[in-house]
Amino acid sequence: MYNRKNGKAPEKLSHLTDTDGFQAVSSGKGVTFLSSKPQNLENLYVRIKVLMKDELLKSNLDNERSKILKAIQNDVFKEGFSEDNQQVQSDHQFILSSQEIEWLLHQSENLWIDYLIYRYRFKVYPRKKILTSFPTHLLIEPTSVCNLRCIMCFLADKEFTKKEYMGYMQWDLFLKIVEEVKHEKCRAVTLASRGEPTLHPKFGEMLLALREADVMDIKINTNATKLTEELCHNILEASVNEVVFSVDAGTKELYESIRVNGRFEDVVANIEMFHEIRAKHYKNSQSVTRVTGVIIFEEQDEHQITEFWRRYVDQVTIKRATPRWDSYNNVPTEINIPCSVLWERMYIWFNGKVNPCDFDYKSNLCAGNAYSESLKKIWMGKTYTNLRKRHLEKERKVFVPCDRCTIH
Repeated sequence: MYNRKNGKAPEKLSHLTDTDGFQAVSSGKGVTFLSSKPQNLENLYVRIKVLMKDELLKSNLDNERSKILKAIQNDVFKEGFSEDNQQVQSDHQFILSSQEIEWLLHQSENLWIDYLIYRYRFKVYPRKKILTSFPTHLLIEPTSVCNLRCIMCFLADKEFTKKEYMGYMQWDLFLKIVEEVKHEKCRAVTLASRGEPTLHPKFGEMLLALREADVMDIKINTNATKLTEELCHNILEASVNEVVFSVDAGTKELYESIRVNGRFEDVVANIEMFHEIRAKHYKNSQSVTRVTGVIIFEEQDEHQITEFWRRYVDQVTIKRATPRWDSYNNVPTEINIPCSVLWERMYIWFNGKVNPCDFDYKSNLCAGNAYSESLKKIWMGKTYTNLRKRHLEKERKVFVPCDRCTIH
């Protein structure tokens, strides 16, 4: 993080509130602005309690499911607050976030129990280093190509833009991945990673394939520069749960100084178009929209950004930038806490390479290839097992770029 004028990091982010019910909640990762305070939380908790009680009375309930539900009962209903409402959360607690509350309020009650169990596995298992038989979260990269050159992105690394790193996922590979996602009942899939996913010519078809595979939590990240009416309809027809627009400013000058090659007017028009199509044609849409950005310059005013974008999206999230635009030349850290990502997610690049994270955007830690192996086999295989073991033994410094990553 730096300032264009003096090279200094931005000042600490502040806690903001708004008389219209728009709230900002500070955290260690930045500031999350919500479009509205969650309503009828007491009613929500009452319904969850009833559903969980009924589930626990089932005679054929498996042991893991029962343990998770009892743990959720203890954590969620002990205090009755969400984590965004400032309740202190221990490493092993499960507290409903505003994101999760939004999901529950948008979805049918018959999905709530499965969703809560999936979120418990997603949030608590990695903290406890409990390994599931298949990744809880898959991030699939439709393409590594991007039309922007954002100053805080690894696409600013000229080595990464060489031909060997650039390409589009083949349709047969994508369908192979989706088939395994369906078979393993993977609940969370994000279409995004090193490139701009909407550049893939079959992006809309990818979304529909994921929906048909019964993925519970579909998320996309897009810079919104290439949104079309057709893509807006594709996203909404597939009931994508989270539509994240990567934007870091509420003014043309700041936006275009950060997201190089982007035109602020086009991004505003495209996000406004999505908002209008959803309002007109998908009144009961389950898709939640969010503008998300990172702090690069002191001139980025969180309140101004929020005020500008609140007209078009449900949420606005601002956080400090992680130094990931040149991971391999970062200064090694002293961190030797095991990285929880190794117990939670898997990245699949356009060419089938499987990677533990996108901080390692050049695939030093590649664990296999989805073309020739099953994702489950890779997840439980030698490379992942060794990484987890060495991290647990406080030897993450053995691996580059784990040794210079601040995530844990």
